[in-house]
Amino acid sequence: MQLAGWQILDAATTQRKRLLQAGYLPLPTEGKKPPIAGWQNIVADEGEIDGWFHQYPTALNTGILTRTTPAVDIDVYDPDVAQAIEMMLWDLIGTRGMVRFGQAPKRAALFRTETPFGKISTPVFMSPTAPRHRVEVLCNGQQIVVLGTHPGTGNPYSWHGGEPGDVARADLPELTEALAREFVTKATDIMRAQQGWTEEVREANLAQHAKGDSNDEFDSIYGSRQRKYALAALQGCIAELSAMAPDSGRNDKLNAVAFRLGTMCARAWINRDEVESRLFAAAVACRLVADDGEAATRATLASGLGGGELKPHPDLTDETGSAPSSNPAPTVDLFWHGEPDTRPAHSWLVEKLIPGKGIGLMSGQWGACKTFAAFDLSASIASGMPFAGREIARPGGVLFVAAEGGDEVRTRLKGVEHKLRAAAFVASAAGNPIEADVNHLPLVWIEEPVRFNTKAGFEQLLIIAGTVNNQMLEKFGVPLVCIIIDTMMASVDFQDANSAAETQQVMNGLRGLSQKTGAFVLVVDHFGKNIEVGTKGSSNKEDASDLVLAMLADRDVGGSISNTRMKVRKLRNGKSGVEFPFNLVEVDLGDGETTCAIDWKPERNDTGKGTSGKESWTKTLRILRSAMETVVIEYCRDLFPYGNDGPKVHAVTLEQVRTEFVASYPADNEDQRARDAVKRSAFNRAMKDARERLLICSREIEGVDYLWLVEETELDWLKRTGA
Repeated sequence: MQLAGWQILDAATTQRKRLLQAGYLPLPTEGKKPPIAGWQNIVADEGEIDGWFHQYPTALNTGILTRTTPAVDIDVYDPDVAQAIEMMLWDLIGTRGMVRFGQAPKRAALFRTETPFGKISTPVFMSPTAPRHRVEVLCNGQQIVVLGTHPGTGNPYSWHGGEPGDVARADLPELTEALAREFVTKATDIMRAQQGWTEEVREANLAQHAKGDSNDEFDSIYGSRQRKYALAALQGCIAELSAMAPDSGRNDKLNAVAFRLGTMCARAWINRDEVESRLFAAAVACRLVADDGEAATRATLASGLGGGELKPHPDLTDETGSAPSSNPAPTVDLFWHGEPDTRPAHSWLVEKLIPGKGIGLMSGQWGACKTFAAFDLSASIASGMPFAGREIARPGGVLFVAAEGGDEVRTRLKGVEHKLRAAAFVASAAGNPIEADVNHLPLVWIEEPVRFNTKAGFEQLLIIAGTVNNQMLEKFGVPLVCIIIDTMMASVDFQDANSAAETQQVMNGLRGLSQKTGAFVLVVDHFGKNIEVGTKGSSNKEDASDLVLAMLADRDVGGSISNTRMKVRKLRNGKSGVEFPFNLVEVDLGDGETTCAIDWKPERNDTGKGTSGKESWTKTLRILRSAMETVVIEYCRDLFPYGNDGPKVHAVTLEQVRTEFVASYPADNEDQRARDAVKRSAFNRAMKDARERLLICSREIEGVDYLWLVEETELDWLKRTGA
């Protein structure tokens, strides 16, 4: 079974930490290349390694700096010659070490050194059967991939005689600079002695190269002149194409830049797959894919690249090769303190409630009106009418992805339309008619899930959003400003919904969707049993979100709900804790058909105060309370602990509460015994605190300990009677 990207990254993170503990200096790599600027000087700790998971999600391979673990890299395609050079190496060192294979017969061996030195290389040799052979000793300023998949063969790297991490750096054979130079000299002699092998004439300064200069025309990892030239050309083509407007010759430009870069692919200055992937992303950014379709765009790409590959780029001269500087411009914007910032201020979609761009969650319990609220929001944005009493700051188009309950969309929208017509009538009577036609809003939906956590699904959703945006502009003169996905679980095939790594990949995808479309992306999701913990699954959902709207309600044993409200659980650049009460009202659609709609009430601030000592409920105590409320629904036993004249209480057993608390309490320890100990300690502490604060009471009945939550009526009775 093929592993998902997040699973590979999870394993890579573990491997990188193991390498660190064994004395190596690990790095993330995309294929063979580290994605981090200044990687030559990185000395990472475990915290930084954890951060790479989110920062470099495409860096699935793992390398190590060769600064203190020099690597002998035998890039020789002839198996007999490669074997002879390896045997000579071990004879020179006096002992054998571990060897890595990626594309046999080429191989590499690891060593240790206490005094780093520059890279040392043999000349490049040509043979009748292969274009180039070379042997190098990589050390200060270089790195080597030790774990992952070889980008050329598609197969995992393999080790013989041990593997880094299992073998500590301290246990590697030592290689000094003197020994390295002696080895390179002998390897050169072996290759010179081969019949039909010729030494390549090089323009580079061999003396400088022998001192470890990092220029490397043979390996693009270290950035040859041609590689830098091609990358600079690619970056410029991407910037030019991405900025193009409709009807400005985008398809012709794509063909032209693909042809230009194809000439460089023919010289192996840059990888064709890399060019094709990044040019296609630029075509998505300028809406060419949305207008012409993916198939036509890819056909143009293939035509241009193929034509360019038939006409390889000429050798670089001093003039042609001078544009891409050895110090290329940063690929991110730099913002200097004290200088004028011309960017627009923070924007809102719904005034001081929903940001103009970003990602958010609308989460809640079952039956808490999440989808009704999502439709209400959709209609408000599309019509420009207020949402929950807040003004719409950016009216525009809405794409609603009904991944579940698609057959109910039309009916539920009728309820919202009924509400809008009434509001529009009132506004018109007051002399403030709305501009939108409530019978034809810029609101579109699809009635099937799009698995946006997969590459194909993400691209499909991008294409859909691009098409919708263009049609919104054509039909209504407004762009797409909001994408609502209902629900998370119906749209994502989680292998482990509690996995922080997998969840972060999903949230990264949603943020990418917002960045590429310019729309705010809101996903409807569920709370778990314990509403205090929040959205179901990994806490990374809420951590990665700019907005979390909690849909809340009180539910009795029979399932009836009351006290319905929406609460701002989290809002970047805004105030959290604000509540928006509402009623769910029935709407008669005629012919015996009914639906419901949201009727918003005035908002209220969360004062943090309540009854029955709620100000005393800490986070752990809230989990205890939620556990008790959950088991009461299933196992409630009505008791009269103070006699028939006293108040009746809804009691549950101590063991029932303990079981639910342990299931709900979060513990991050990897060891099961450690997690169990943390949960037991938290439960005991919560019970002690709750009793001391008179938040719960308990009584043994027939040998069983029963618990119940103390209500105001019970406190009043105890005060009156002195019981």
